[in-house]
Amino acid sequence: MKKICLIAALFIQVQFVFAQEALLWKVTGKGTHTSYLFATGIVCKKEIKVGAAVEQALASSKKVYFEMPDKIDEAHFDSLTRLPKGDSISHYFSAEEYSLLKSFTQRRLHFNIDPLGDAIPGFLYTMLRNLLSYCDPNVNYTSVIQNLAKDNDLEVFALETIDASIAAQNNIPGKTYSRLMMDYVYETARMQELRKQLMALYEKRDIAGMYALHKSSKELGGYEEKLLGDRNKNWIPVIKKAFTTGPTFVCAGALQFWGDEGLITLLRKEGYTVTAVQ
Repeated sequence: MKKICLIAALFIQVQFVFAQEALLWKVTGKGTHTSYLFATGIVCKKEIKVGAAVEQALASSKKVYFEMPDKIDEAHFDSLTRLPKGDSISHYFSAEEYSLLKSFTQRRLHFNIDPLGDAIPGFLYTMLRNLLSYCDPNVNYTSVIQNLAKDNDLEVFALETIDASIAAQNNIPGKTYSRLMMDYVYETARMQELRKQLMALYEKRDIAGMYALHKSSKELGGYEEKLLGDRNKNWIPVIKKAFTTGPTFVCAGALQFWGDEGLITLLRKEGYTVTAVQ
């Protein structure tokens, strides 16, 4: 009897491990149309192809949702990513730190940071992180899905407005972003290694591992769960409504999927059946 219980426990554990290692998830139940979630990420390749399962899921869908609109008014975006008049990004650093940051970006990235002196801290941090930690060449799966959606003549919608996206980013204090930027100055190799590890986990389809690493790394200064969870909770009503109007393909960053407030858990709490597609 003990042997049978042990085998059953191991079988359940193996099933759980495999269930974590998927980028495509099927959503059914509650009388809704069969829909899909796809976890996107960046890989160090010149070009990539999605698998047959993803292509079939897209072909069976009527519309695709991405995190943000595909067309953004540049002037409006510029206004959202600028500090109030009279404020400056330098105010979030000590004089010594800002001097180090300026020389670092000039030396490593070959650009002068001064023209970005009125940028909000979150915008500057994201730009700095992407320039320093992503490989070249690289491909974002979001772009691949966008092209496939266009090829399939699917309607495209957004889970949130650009205003909501920037507002979520601004929930993290400016001083936290300045400290994170200095981490890239002082510990460039460590931060680059973290990004490599996240991308390696993505290529293994291990979204649970990605979430655990992101959470433990304090890459967002301890605000990792709050930022991800708050956005997900705002998206759930949008996703639920989309499910009622036809087969839907939802495309979001892989880090949004796991955890107590991940998309998978939140949808299951709403009564949907969410299963991994291997």
